[in-house]
Amino acid sequence: MRALPYILLLALLLALPGPAAGVILVEDEDDEEIGEEGEVEEADPELTELEAERFAKILETLDVLEAKGDVPAMIALYRKGLAVSPSDLSVRDRYVAVGTRLAAYALSHKGEPAELLKLLDELEPYAGDEYETPSALWQLRAVALRRQDRANEADALVRKALDFKPDEADYHYSIGAFLLNSDLNEEAIAEFETGLAAATTADNDWLRGWCTRGIGAAHVQMEQYEKAADEYEKAIALFRASQPPRQYAALLEDASWAFYHLGRHYELHGRHEDTIAANERALKLLPDELDVELGLIAVQNLIPIGEAYIELDKPKKALEYLERARDLAPDVPGIYIALGDAFKKLGEEAKATDAYTQCEELYRAQIARRPEWSSPYNNLAWFFVTHDMRLDEALELSKKSVELAPDTDAYLDTLAEIYHRMGEHDKAIEWIKKVFELDPKPRHLIYFEQQLAKFEKARKEGD
Repeated sequence: MRALPYILLLALLLALPGPAAGVILVEDEDDEEIGEEGEVEEADPELTELEAERFAKILETLDVLEAKGDVPAMIALYRKGLAVSPSDLSVRDRYVAVGTRLAAYALSHKGEPAELLKLLDELEPYAGDEYETPSALWQLRAVALRRQDRANEADALVRKALDFKPDEADYHYSIGAFLLNSDLNEEAIAEFETGLAAATTADNDWLRGWCTRGIGAAHVQMEQYEKAADEYEKAIALFRASQPPRQYAALLEDASWAFYHLGRHYELHGRHEDTIAANERALKLLPDELDVELGLIAVQNLIPIGEAYIELDKPKKALEYLERARDLAPDVPGIYIALGDAFKKLGEEAKATDAYTQCEELYRAQIARRPEWSSPYNNLAWFFVTHDMRLDEALELSKKSVELAPDTDAYLDTLAEIYHRMGEHDKAIEWIKKVFELDPKPRHLIYFEQQLAKFEKARKEGD
């Protein structure tokens, strides 16, 4: 499961337009406070400082509780904080933002719906009638209601959310982005589609592009890669008409990632021709001239094409793509693994050895440069184990990657594979099962199910 620290997730929400507090005191243009009778009042600086300190302590404790995965305690702590309304408007606004994010986090982590509804019951009046993004709260409440099998109430709230500011495309894009970051993908798609419907003029093509990109990203998170690929193609067409590729490089990278996963899906089903076709679609979205950054994006799709041609026993065709990838990004170690495999298929052992050596040297250089970075340890271990090389060292490298990032399913899989190759099938099964403990339905579920079945079969047969 991919989880960000709570503070980082909070930052995503705080990037949205801040809510206006529906409270007795409001701010004028000079940041002074105006009372109910219209007189100007100055905020008590000592009280403001105390409120800010209290807010910071709540955030710190929420961060600790999130690291422990204690969603009920997070909700209980936050609700206690709602009991005292701060006089400083900026603190109040931020606390509303934290609560909205907390509710979304709890929903994406299977929080108890009844407790979430209590939180939202208290949060909405606290936020006030002038809260700028009420449809975020309505969408969250709808999710909680659906989990209580109260579909009619949920549907009514969703309609209310989508009808709020129906002509303001950027508003619905903001709500969609918030829901997307909260892994509430179907709700995000509904908001993005409302934004698309509102952005009808030609000068809104950029916003239509971002909404379409959001829909594609939601489909990726739901592992609906064919739908994601279609949406990314639409989004890029909207940007391509008005902007140079450099301006939408992040979108091109996202599209490349979606097509890579689509190809990976086909690969796991043995459909190597379809893997090639999916990654070719991604390459067609790129401009003819590639700079360094765009070249790295292309490499993400060139490598799986080469690997697929190797599986189809067409190593010469594979080399066309892999050598192109090497020319674009000579420091990417994974290219040399596939190059070595292609040369080996062709019987060119010396070239294969040179490619494998280059791969190892690049991974070791990454480890030396960034010893706290987990992926090079794992990737070098995976290279060793899949090529039946240095299993003892592979084991130590893999253990290091798991130590640095224990919740990464790919790293757990590498460690399990090493134990399997070493004949320790019980340990292999133990480690691959940890993937399902992290997430019962990990990305590319079929792969991990195949791994578990392979290890169990080996144990039974005593291989």
